[in-house]
Formats: sequence, structure tokens, C-alpha cells
Amino acid sequence: MLPEARRLSAQGLAPREIAERLGLVPTTVSGWLSAAHAARLLRNGGVCRDCGGPTKGASLPARALRCDACQRKWQTLNGWNRERVIAVVRRWALEHEGVYPSASVWNSSSAPGGDYPRAVTVQRVFGSWAAALRAAGVEQYEAQVR
Repeated sequence: MLPEARRLSAQGLAPREIAERLGLVPTTVSGWLSAAHAARLLRNGGVCRDCGGPTKGASLPARALRCDACQRKWQTLNGWNRERVIAVVRRWALEHEGVYPSASVWNSSSAPGGDYPRAVTVQRVFGSWAAALRAAGVEQYEAQVR
């Protein structure tokens, strides 16, 4: 998503417009496009445990254990691809009377080895929580389950 945000910024779009297109909040996009963010990525980058390529290290040194390409492969091998995530999001709605969760409510139901992936996995597969819900056919969601 960051490369797409940079591409749109180079075309002259404002962070608010970029955020709308990518399903993010404007402050996230503004942070991504800042010089401080670029310096942090450079300073904290690591080495992919699978291919040896560079990782982004977004918040802590070598925090990202895999590069983006290897992370996508790993997720697919471990079963959490786009289609499976969409299916469990839709199943959640059926189990909770049509109410879709926030990421934090979702995490409370996704114990390791359970039926639901962690919210961070959903976000890695789709780029954002909102994008995952949109892919499942949801335009808005409630912050709490009734």
C-alpha cells in the first residue's frame, strides 16, 4: 500500500484523497509520506528470514521477519488467503446477527489455532481492516458486538 500511496502522491493527490482511495485514514497516509517515516524504514530495515532480501522494519529494528513477497507466500501456505478471510468475515456476520467487528473485537475471538485469523493477518492480506470488510461486501461496521 505504501508504494501505491507514494505513486498517488507523485500524481499530486492530497493525503486525504489517497486515504479515501486506499481505505485508510488520512493521518496514516500523511505519516507514510513524511521524511521521518522514510528515515525510520531505512534505519530499521532487516533481512527476510526466507529469501534474504530487505524487510521494511516499520517500527522496530528488523521487526518484519519477511519481505512483503515472502509474507504473502507464507500467509497463503498457512491458509489465510483473500478467499478464506472473506469467508470467515461473512461467517462472523452470520454468527453475530449481521454485526461486523472492529479489529480489536475480532482479536478477542481469534485465539491462536482458532477459526479466525488475527486482525494483523487480515490487514496483511488486504492492506487494511476496512479493505477486508469491503471485500466481504461490508461498507460500514459497528465498533462493538451487540
